[in-house]
Amino acid sequence: MYKFWKIASLSIALIFVAKPAMASVTCITSSEMDALLIISAPTVLKVVKQKCKTVLSKNAYLIQNNESILAKFEANRDASRSLAAKAVLKIMSSQPLNKTQVESLRTMPSDSILELWQNGISASLKVDANSCLVGNESMELLDPLPPQNMTKGLTLLMQAGFNSVSKKQQISFPLCPYKPSQSQR
Repeated sequence: MYKFWKIASLSIALIFVAKPAMASVTCITSSEMDALLIISAPTVLKVVKQKCKTVLSKNAYLIQNNESILAKFEANRDASRSLAAKAVLKIMSSQPLNKTQVESLRTMPSDSILELWQNGISASLKVDANSCLVGNESMELLDPLPPQNMTKGLTLLMQAGFNSVSKKQQISFPLCPYKPSQSQR
């Protein structure tokens, strides 16, 4: 699961795998994670295009279609901002920060929180040659889907797979466990 998520993060948003929420921290809901992935996708796609343009051919799907993929996610960003900011606050609250740092984050405007998050993604996203190749193929497969379907699918995989990942490979953040929809019960 970790390898899949690492690859998927090139195309979609994040570079870590979730684990179940600790009782002391409110978990990130599926809706919040979907929103965070939609908000993060344009930043990730821009970084990936920049880092992969020397690895991928100029005819590669990710290079040729990057702008149209970006446009699909950017069209959904405004509706996702509030939930995404809540998710970032929950992630940051689950990290080893002191109370003053956490309180500073809580008083920041949502746009500032999301800008901080996106700057962190830009600075920390690691992309190697193999990841470029796999990310290119992944986007070619996923691109026909609407952004909401892509993010919901990745959130579901994260929720379903967190128990199969070794603790050494995880960066902890509190994703709520999977709950089947009413129609599946």
